[in-house]
Parts: sequence; structure tokens; C-alpha cells
Amino acid sequence: MIMPSPSAYEGRAFKVIPHAGSKQLAIFMTATGAGAGLFNFWGAGNELPVNRIFVNNGGRNEWYQGGIPGLGGDLPEVLQTLSRWARYLGAEETVVIGQSMGAAGAILYGTQLGARVLACSPETTMKLRGSRSEKLMHPEAPVHFRNLHDFIRNATKPVTVFAGERDPVDLYCMSLAKGLPNYHGRTMRRVVHGVPNYLKNRGRLRPFLEAFIAGEAIPPMPEDGNALDHPNFAKDFYALHVASLRRDWETAIKIGRKITLGNFWSDHAYYLLGCAYLNSGNFAEALKAFAAADAILPGDKEYRFSIGNCYRHLGDSDQAIGTHRRTIRDGAGSAKTHYDLGVVYARAGLYGRALKEAGKAVALAPNNAAFKAQEERIKAQIRSGRLPNDPYAARLRLIYA
Repeated sequence: MIMPSPSAYEGRAFKVIPHAGSKQLAIFMTATGAGAGLFNFWGAGNELPVNRIFVNNGGRNEWYQGGIPGLGGDLPEVLQTLSRWARYLGAEETVVIGQSMGAAGAILYGTQLGARVLACSPETTMKLRGSRSEKLMHPEAPVHFRNLHDFIRNATKPVTVFAGERDPVDLYCMSLAKGLPNYHGRTMRRVVHGVPNYLKNRGRLRPFLEAFIAGEAIPPMPEDGNALDHPNFAKDFYALHVASLRRDWETAIKIGRKITLGNFWSDHAYYLLGCAYLNSGNFAEALKAFAAADAILPGDKEYRFSIGNCYRHLGDSDQAIGTHRRTIRDGAGSAKTHYDLGVVYARAGLYGRALKEAGKAVALAPNNAAFKAQEERIKAQIRSGRLPNDPYAARLRLIYA
């Protein structure tokens, strides 16, 4: 007699893919924003010789604390269905893998399924100020568990966590969970939130997953970090992030100066300090902070833009033009870069160049009202025929005309 499957093989929020002969089941849990039938890890996951179940949150960012359409109306029902699928597929071991919201889901589900867990950038504490769960969680989502520490503590198998050192919320969550039984955390330098995408873009996601599923230690990586070895850094970095969100620039400068003192590895801390100085009108100190961030992580679009922007605020149009043009030439330009370069050109009376850059900014960000307004201002300046008459502007026109 053929036993019926525990559910349909696929729906808008899940897809079951058996693999003949495998004794493992890998459950892949998707991050926020996935539409019907779309799943994280789809490419790399389908290259693995294991039974696979891909899930998303059914279009509702509930951090997997509610049900999954087609698998169960609430968490206990989904767990029961997944357990039945493991038995139905003949799996002797289950692993659960997730990214971001899916990483929190991987911990929540995996620890209760007796599975090994691989969680990339999870918020193990929900609704922190400035967190993705605070910003993106569906307003009607049930929040049964505001943190996942008890699930980690009571797990029967290891919970392995990877997160980028450039993300203050992820790093702070790691610091809060560090030291729990069964918790194994590794931070990654030069990485923000999307660990799987970072690895995928470098052709390293599949071997990363293969090692985990095989139960092998994930080998050392060039990005291996040590941020959590620095006492209080994660706490202060998160406090700097929150102060910046609140636009409390005085507090942000105070915290930023403290944590960047002698710190030559946290580019994003320098960047947040630079933003605080910039918004306080201290453009010279902002430039120093942005330059330090760019030295640690060269070529970042936001850092390069901010340096050129500081030069513009300082009135050094030569440096502003040179910085923005190098940024664009190096492929690190953005709509803001073109906009800012257009502002510099317009102030010098180089209206043709200014209009060209403003047009590029509008083309890259067509819904940005400020960019459109700048384009119209330059057109009006061209129609007026008037040029700035100061010697510095005249010099720039001779150079760049």
C-alpha cells in the first residue's frame, strides 16, 4: 500500500523535492519579500544530493512564528508536517538552513525538529530598535517568541551562525547569544547582511553548504573576523547605529569616537561616525572618517560618494570633481554620485556637464524628486545665460569646458 504524502508536494509557500537514495533532508527557509513560489538557496540547494524542502513565509513577513500555507496553520502544525515529511522521505537526519528572517526561522524550527541548524544573519532577539524585524515584520504577525535563546540553549544539535561584521544589528544579536550551549558563531569581515549572496557571488556558496550538510567543519575563510573578541564593541556599534537612526548626532559622535579610537578594521563604524559629523556640519572630520572607511574597504559606493560630497561641502570643487569622476570611472558610481557631481559643475557654471550628470542621476533614480528638481534648475540656469563670476568658478570653466 502506498502511503499518502504528508501534504501536497508544492504550493505557493513550499516545494518538496525528493532525492532517491538520500538519508538526509535539507529544509531551506527564505528571507523577507519572497513572492509565491520563490525561495532562497534555490540554485545551490538543488545541486545538493539530498531530499529538499524549500519554504517561504507565504508572502507575510511573520518571522515564521505563524503558520506556512499548505504545511500548517500554526507553528506546531508546521513542525508536525515537516516531521512527517522527514519520515516519509526516509530521512535519518534533518538540517535546516536559512538567511535573515529565514535564519531566525531555521533556529525556531530546526531546534524543535532535532536538526542541525545553519543560520546566516539571524535576529535571535526580535524587534530591536533599528532591526529588520522592527521595520519589516507584518503588523499583524504573532510574536510568540521575542528571542530564540531558549531554543538554542535547549537544542539537541549544534546551531551554527554566520553574520557580517558590517551589520550592527546582526553583530549585536550574535553578542547576546554568544556563550549559549550549542551555539557556534563566526563573524565575517567586509560582509553586511547577505552572507549567502556574498558567497554565491564568489562561487563559494555550494561548497559552503556541502561542508555543512556533510557534517564537516566549514573551512577557514579570508573574511573570518574577530569583532566579538573586542569587549563591548558589538554593544557600542549597535548603540551608534541606534543614535544615527534617531539623528542624535552628538551621541553618535561620542560613541563613534570611542569605538574608532585605535580601531582599524570596522569600516562601517567609521562611516556612521562620518555621517554624524556631516550632519553636524563638521565636514573636515567627516572627511577623515569617510576616508578611513574607504581605506578599510576600498571602492564601496557609499564611502566614495561621501568623500566627494565632503569635498563639495568644504568648497574644494577640484577634489570633489576628481573624486566623483574617479568613482564613476571605477564603476562605483551611483545616482547620488552623478547628482553631486552635477551640483559642483553647476556652481562653476559648467551647465552642459551639470545637465548631463543630472540626467544620469534621474535615469538611475527616476522617482527621486530632488534629482528631477536639480535637472530643472540647471535648465533654467542655461536659459538665463548667467555664469558665476568668481575667479574659482572661472578657473574651473577653463579647465573643464
